[in-house]
Amino acid sequence: MSAVKLDSAYIWSKAIPLRRAYWKYAPAKERNRYEELLKAISIPAAMARFSEFYRKRQASPAPPVAPEAKPDLTFLSDIFGPTDEFSALQNKLKSACLDYIRRGHLRAFGYSAPRRPDDTPVEVPSDLWAHPIYWDKDTLSGDGLEIVAVRLIPTQWLLQTQGISPQSPARRQGRPSRDSDILNAWNELVEEGKIDFSGTRANACKLVRERILKLFPDQGEAGLGDKALYRKLKPLWDKATE
Repeated sequence: MSAVKLDSAYIWSKAIPLRRAYWKYAPAKERNRYEELLKAISIPAAMARFSEFYRKRQASPAPPVAPEAKPDLTFLSDIFGPTDEFSALQNKLKSACLDYIRRGHLRAFGYSAPRRPDDTPVEVPSDLWAHPIYWDKDTLSGDGLEIVAVRLIPTQWLLQTQGISPQSPARRQGRPSRDSDILNAWNELVEEGKIDFSGTRANACKLVRERILKLFPDQGEAGLGDKALYRKLKPLWDKATE
């Protein structure tokens, strides 16, 4: 399959908004539990529980209490539902999502603010994730830069769509693939204008290797040899210079 250059607007259209991505991309067991809890704490569910509580209270009134006694409000937790469990799972999934992003398994695209009608999506700079994240507003902000309408998409989808073959089952038993690291570094360098297409491919490979080692110093140079980088970057280079 020949490599293709993906338009950022097309990638963004296929991605999931930040407000939903952290649980949509979660493992199936946790995603299903999140959806159950989300339904359980919804307004309709709370209203149904309150109606049932009121019906039972009308049928069997509570005994009178002394004026100085504190009111018993424990019934409210039953009405509002499992909010504590929901909040704990939500925080866990958001942390896991950030880890997926930092490890290069998910890529983020959005629009620079203020957004104009003719704007196209840009990839979110990796350092922006260290700043406040407004999950419910699909927004990141920091160092004078604000990205809105942020969406996430798996790197694996980008690899397959761009024509870079994912790691085969046989190779998964050995050393982990660096395909996603290579693609991430390439896209960042191209976006920053640091790839000189009038120069040599060898120099581009060097820049990609340096970027990956800077981002993942603990993973060493395995999978980043000249031949491996040349093979992975050749279709991207050829497409960009055709």
